[in-house]
Amino acid sequence: FELLNKASTLGGLKSYSQIMIKPHPGLSSDGLNIVENSNFEYSIMDQPLSDLWVLPDVVYGAHSTGASWEASWYGIPAISVCAMNSLNLNPLAGLKNACFVANGADLSKQLISPKLIEISEDYFFLNENLKLWEELLSG
Repeated sequence: FELLNKASTLGGLKSYSQIMIKPHPGLSSDGLNIVENSNFEYSIMDQPLSDLWVLPDVVYGAHSTGASWEASWYGIPAISVCAMNSLNLNPLAGLKNACFVANGADLSKQLISPKLIEISEDYFFLNENLKLWEELLSG
């Protein structure tokens, strides 16, 4: 939330009427203590993501979450924190317009002008009879 606080200070949140925070289901209530000192208004959402996709204009999340990919699949711009001193586990890595930020200034800039990530229809490369998957799995 440090980057989001900095982005707020720089004006990156001014065009958003509501900031919703959807914590990971496994996060303890203590894990949200850092949010309490935020310099912006927010709502904690506890509904499943499937119920929330109609609401956001943009999604901002950790580099290791699949939620950014899901948001992108639904046509919602997604911004992810860069993997710092670790492997980037984000499924959006390598996709056109995938957005990773390392500081509040980068986040503010991306929030002001978020971009849609292009996910090709053959991302999972599924075909009708799954022949390629069958060959891959059978060795």
